[in-house]
Amino acid sequence: MVTHCGHGTAIKAMCAGVPAVCMPMGRDQNDTAARIVARGAGARLSPKARAPKIARALERVLAEPAFREGAQALGAKIRAGLAARDPADVVLDLLRPKREASESGVASAAARC
Repeated sequence: MVTHCGHGTAIKAMCAGVPAVCMPMGRDQNDTAARIVARGAGARLSPKARAPKIARALERVLAEPAFREGAQALGAKIRAGLAARDPADVVLDLLRPKREASESGVASAAARC
């Protein structure tokens, strides 16, 4: 994936285990690119890089298995995080009235967490 490292595109590539050639142009894109590179899931270039340099980076990212492995590992962490239950939902479930909810029922539900 050749990307400017917008959050949506970067997340989709990593979730799919696809390594990236990152060419951030500003805002949060620099941070996203830094995280991808730090985890071995891609390489970073200047957004002003010319076609030959982009082609070499893309060839490298596709040829070296470590980049795909890094992207797959990062993707697994992202998917696990997305699958985790939101703590706010847990609290709301505890506060919802049950069939015969009482103060002690809520307290016992809270103790199970």
